[in-house]
Amino acid sequence: MKEKIISILVMTLLIAIALAFLGNETVSAEEPPNPLEQLFEGWSVEGNGTYFEITNSSYLNVTLISSENIHIYLESILKIIYYYIDSNCSANSTLITLSNLEADKTYYLYQDGNLTSNFTTDQNGSYSYTHYFNECHQTFIQETISTIYIKSDGSIDPPSAPISRNGDIYTLTGNVYEQIHVEKSGITLDGDGYTIQCGDYGLWLNYVSGVTVKNFEIDCGSICILDYYGYNNLIENNTIKNAIYGIYIYSTYKDIIDNNIILNIQYYGIMISWYCAERTGKSRTRLQSSMVNPT
Repeated sequence: MKEKIISILVMTLLIAIALAFLGNETVSAEEPPNPLEQLFEGWSVEGNGTYFEITNSSYLNVTLISSENIHIYLESILKIIYYYIDSNCSANSTLITLSNLEADKTYYLYQDGNLTSNFTTDQNGSYSYTHYFNECHQTFIQETISTIYIKSDGSIDPPSAPISRNGDIYTLTGNVYEQIHVEKSGITLDGDGYTIQCGDYGLWLNYVSGVTVKNFEIDCGSICILDYYGYNNLIENNTIKNAIYGIYIYSTYKDIIDNNIILNIQYYGIMISWYCAERTGKSRTRLQSSMVNPT
């Protein structure tokens, strides 16, 4: 009887040690790193005050200082600095100083999708300007100028661009060597087999919905197609190659990406930002039969 009790105690002790070991393993085990979290961590900041700093951007760790108290959303990613400012005071304007840009470099400033000015930073990579509160603006700063626009009123700028229009259908009539910036919703943009070839962005859908992009060959250095804050857009039957990102879906939902061929991409053939799910609660972009780096 005594020996049986000892055996039970020994067995109980062994089980307890095993459970403790497994428990320690569970506690100490580290989750594998999420590449998306590593990519986006520190790329944006939102709050009230006068001093705002991006700490861990994959692009530029910019600092923005305001002479007046403001509320701001600021982000720096993918060669775009974006911010939206609201006043937290009675002033009509504020002096904005941007720092930690590249020194002695020209940038292009857009408000609500329209180019408003360009500026050159000083030797310290800083630039200051007066921001007025009489209107609310979505502000973008980028390194390259968007030279072809399909504007919100349907016009093509410049009119000489090789794009024909038939109602809401826009068709390329020749190769393009600049960025195409789409600001009109509810249109079809048909590449008709022609090429967009540039060193930066190829095709930028900016705050639009119901846009179809098809039949393009896009060969651009940074991002071939960037869909930014849109929804219900369709990207289909395109060949995309030789870029850092092929198709970048950023803070959008209900897009469809179908039957595209994506070749020779440095990082991500198709990138869907997790921020869209966090922002809208309904990230429903659908991927259908697109081929990334097929052999």
